[in-house]
Amino acid sequence: MGLITGIIVARILGPEGKGEYTMALLLASMTVSLGSLNIGESAIYFLNRRRADLGTILCTDGVFIIFSSTAYIFILLLLWKFGFLPWGELNQKNILFFVCLYIPVIFLQIHNVDLLRATRQFSLYNLILVIQPLTYLLFLLFLVVHWEKGVAGALAAGLGAYFLTALIGWGSLVRFPKVMFRWDGAYLKDLLFYSIKGHLGNIAQKFNLRLDQFFISPWWGAAALGQYSVAVVLTELIWYVPDSIGIITLPRLASFNRTEAALLTVRCLKVTALLTLFLAFSMAILVRPAILLLYGSPFEPAVYAVWLLLPGIVAMGFSKILSKYFSGIGRPEINSATSLVSVIITVILCPPLISRFGFLGAAVASSSAYTIRMLLDVVLFLRSTHLSPAVLVAIRLEEWRDIMAMLPFVKSSR
Repeated sequence: MGLITGIIVARILGPEGKGEYTMALLLASMTVSLGSLNIGESAIYFLNRRRADLGTILCTDGVFIIFSSTAYIFILLLLWKFGFLPWGELNQKNILFFVCLYIPVIFLQIHNVDLLRATRQFSLYNLILVIQPLTYLLFLLFLVVHWEKGVAGALAAGLGAYFLTALIGWGSLVRFPKVMFRWDGAYLKDLLFYSIKGHLGNIAQKFNLRLDQFFISPWWGAAALGQYSVAVVLTELIWYVPDSIGIITLPRLASFNRTEAALLTVRCLKVTALLTLFLAFSMAILVRPAILLLYGSPFEPAVYAVWLLLPGIVAMGFSKILSKYFSGIGRPEINSATSLVSVIITVILCPPLISRFGFLGAAVASSSAYTIRMLLDVVLFLRSTHLSPAVLVAIRLEEWRDIMAMLPFVKSSR
């Protein structure tokens, strides 16, 4: 469904409008990433370790979200006032208005969805994943197709979808049995201490995934950003595999001892390898006709960016699984270290490559950074677990049943 809405936005707005739309979402999501301290995933850790109850988490985290959102909107306005935002030729006031509205709504929605995972309400979690793009599609058809509100209509449609799913998540959590709202300063202190250890990595990870797009607009304009964003959206569909596996396994990893967590991680890595390599190979073959059919000829240059991004996308899929392992065993600072190395590589490679080769240079820079991070993650995982590298490659006969049982399409057929 998200792919369908992306196609509609690209078709109606064109490369330039798609670029403005992408920049607004980038600024909002990056601001939330900076301000959230990733407290949602930290709450998963505390809840599964029974170091805090759900009512305490909802109340304490809710206050933090309010103050954090307000502070970061103020900082964003200051950056805009003094000309520190990478606008290029974009419509500044239109984008900034929606970014300020998006920040608290996205913050709350992401946090509530994380708590649904923490309480293992996976059915409702999956329902929200369906409701959000479906609602966005309905708002999009009304505001952009019917009323022809352009970029502003597309941004308003997305905001409405986030707000609705944030309310659904909140409503489910407050009705959870034995929820007693209670402020706990000691919990907040422990939460922030745990979150900050991994927050540098979360920031670096987010910048690593999106920093290349910030470089494109000032040098090559909104149209180039719009074309490149299509390549990013298509290739990141492959990440549904490691993201889905990580969503299910993180609560289990947090409750396992290190040996059990390591063995589960190895199985997850093998599933990820099988599926992501197959999807990447298929996408490399089909991407050109798919882009021409779905997005139209103005977006055809995105084909080359897809080909250049695919190796790094597959590599980052492994890092996504390994990051859940490090978070689950209480070592999020390892994710911080490897993410920081990756973003440094992105910062070094992006300016010379993008200035000369446009968004194709951005694809090369990102793919290289993702691959190097994956290699670092694998080395640190092997050192932490004392496992042999052969364990990650070889698949024993008795492992096949476990691996197949983890595949979504096998589960759904049972």
